[in-house]
Amino acid sequence: MRRLATALVLALSLTGAAQAGAAPPVDAPGALPELASPALIDQAQDRGALSLERANLYRVYALTGDDRLPAAYDSDVHADATFLVRRVQGELAAMDPGPARRAVSAAVSAPAPLSACFTSAAPLTNTLETAHFVIQYNAAALAASPEPLTIQQIEQSLETAWTTEVDQFGWAAPPATVLAAQDLAGRYHVRIDNALGPAIYGFVANSGTYAGRVGNNPATSWDEGDADASCMVLNGNFSQFPGTAQDALDATTAHEFNHSLQYGYGALSGLNRPDLNFSEGATTWMEDEVQDSANDNYNYLYPEFDSSMGEHGGSEYAYWLTFRGLTERFGTNAAGGGEDVMQAFWELTSRNAASMLTAMQGALAGRGISLASAYHDYAIAAKFNAPCGAAPGAYALPLCFEEGAQYVAFQPKSGDDLQGETLAQRSIAAVPAATSGSVEDNYALNWVSLPTTGSYDVTVSNTSAGTSAGGSLRVTLACDTGAAVALAPVPVTVGPGAEATVAGFNPAGAGCQQAVAVITNDSQTAPNPSSSTARSYTLTAVAAPAATTPVVPAPGTGSSAGSSSDSARPVAAVTPLAPAVKATVSRLVLGKVIARRNGTVVIRARVSGAGTLKATARVRARGSLLATLKPFIMARRSVRPRKAGLVTLRLKPGRKARRLIRRSGGTRKARATLVFTPTTGARRTKTKTVTFRLKR
Repeated sequence: MRRLATALVLALSLTGAAQAGAAPPVDAPGALPELASPALIDQAQDRGALSLERANLYRVYALTGDDRLPAAYDSDVHADATFLVRRVQGELAAMDPGPARRAVSAAVSAPAPLSACFTSAAPLTNTLETAHFVIQYNAAALAASPEPLTIQQIEQSLETAWTTEVDQFGWAAPPATVLAAQDLAGRYHVRIDNALGPAIYGFVANSGTYAGRVGNNPATSWDEGDADASCMVLNGNFSQFPGTAQDALDATTAHEFNHSLQYGYGALSGLNRPDLNFSEGATTWMEDEVQDSANDNYNYLYPEFDSSMGEHGGSEYAYWLTFRGLTERFGTNAAGGGEDVMQAFWELTSRNAASMLTAMQGALAGRGISLASAYHDYAIAAKFNAPCGAAPGAYALPLCFEEGAQYVAFQPKSGDDLQGETLAQRSIAAVPAATSGSVEDNYALNWVSLPTTGSYDVTVSNTSAGTSAGGSLRVTLACDTGAAVALAPVPVTVGPGAEATVAGFNPAGAGCQQAVAVITNDSQTAPNPSSSTARSYTLTAVAAPAATTPVVPAPGTGSSAGSSSDSARPVAAVTPLAPAVKATVSRLVLGKVIARRNGTVVIRARVSGAGTLKATARVRARGSLLATLKPFIMARRSVRPRKAGLVTLRLKPGRKARRLIRRSGGTRKARATLVFTPTTGARRTKTKTVTFRLKR
């Protein structure tokens, strides 16, 4: 995002005044990333709260850092704006004539004499030509940053992205337009724009002086027909992002340059383009491959685990962890390793040989494993986030992460929440007991925590029926021994109306410190599905003599160890399902609320057990137009109590919220919603009016 020159801001002006029985599913475990401005606007438009015209006007406001962006969409969450640019480009022609269309059109139509990249068109005083790039920038503006980076640091970061992704990994270089070949000798056009808004790292666009449709990329051996030359805009002030300015820069150049390659494959503007969790998740994954120590992608942990790969509803950036889990077994930061899987995915997409899920299946099949098995192994690894070790018997791929311990320990810059461990959606604390949940088609997961003492039969029943019947549930009982991950797979996949049992599961026999039933749904309904149905299941545990002790598989084999092929679990026969038992009762009781003079609101609540307690305080914007928009979030907080008792939440208003409080005379009432999601039992919600105060 960038702030526009005065003329462009004027052009954007508009006239006028915007345990056991079937308990409901619970929120995805772990601290989920909040949404950035582009995603908030997308959601509002998709649900009908914003018209196409106003949504695109707000996208331009967000991109340019314009203060007229309503507070409901003005997020502090940092983001790449490449797909914001794509949506404005794609919807401009469909906008009705009027002031909004004129304003958006003026913003994206750069004056011809300038070397522009989409909305970034203001004159820049300095130019640097490198081996692969022509970089335009303003030296004085760069030096004025609180943590200034030199143009040489930017050059090195960009060149590292090119030499790693193209020269070492062998991805196809981005194509150049005829004009770029003439004026820039085929180099890639980059603008360093200090007028970008404070929440945007940068973007890549296929419109600009040196960008546009080329059709065929000469760097590939096939004719894409829809390959695009692109340009890049980087924020000139990386000190405003999490971590150091250098780390933020390095992550951004690796990320944005990978978008340049995606455009060159014809994979972002062609008919076969995948969903955003692939396009953005893959570029965020690439940050770790090119700049392993930058770790800016930690800020997006975790993805919504129970939202499917095929139609993902969570943060597209957070989905990088899934691709890490699918590919890390093949090696990291090296040609021919995990990058080869992702390169194969984009090449299959570029050739129109396969679409999204089918392309990922093909990419993994080239390395000898199915998507179903690789995803299931990832589901096990993501529950424990165990660090991989070199010693025999230690945590081994694919059931661990190279940087797993860092994921759990990482604390975002905001300081609001530790990302922490990933929490199970369901729990059985003691046997006999049962719990019910659901897991979406097209590769989604659920975790059910299990007792680590005693031995018991574990039965998984696919209870989906009628029009909701479906799913193919793959289940493994996994445990963390403190040194390795031991497994007891359910020997069959469980379809609708079927059930399967692991007899006499004996976690104590393996020294399990944590035991979990890992459930994935590998039923694929389409190559690029428009929706994913949640399939219900019941998991029952009943005391039984020890018969199955989980075993640590050989390194590299994962949950498919001992199978004749990696996805060889047969389908379970349909059998009568066991009756449900009475559900556990959950409670949430609100206690005292304290409004401190520093703006913090303290809420005390009593919960009935372990789970997640989230509090969000919202106010409705004032004014005839703004009152129709999504309420503004003053503050939010989440905690994860591990047992029944009193819980304290401290709601601290952010910068924009504090400004709103001051504008309201030092106090502002808000509606606080508290949601308690227990590991066992039904979700509970309470609301309460609270007052934020600031000493004047």
